Amino acid sequence: MHFLSRDNTYAYVRYTEKEAVLVYLNASDEERFIPVKHYAEILDKYATSGKDVISGRTIMLNKPVSVKPLTAIVLPLRHK
Repeated sequence: MHFLSRDNTYAYVRYTEKEAVLVYLNASDEERFIPVKHYAEILDKYATSGKDVISGRTIMLNKPVSVKPLTAIVLPLRHK
């Protein structure tokens, strides 16, 4: 599922019946925050936290998530 590009960012979720992954790309030269509410139609089915496979940091989707300039977050998601 692809989402509308905003402020030089792009997001999509790849999913099957058993698993999913959120990919958020920040192509901007400024920090951006993931607008989780825009992705609620799919993210509401999954837990609100996961571990970014690139940085190793735990991401909590129930609060603002910052994404540094010119970076990406790849976040495996678990069903609720």
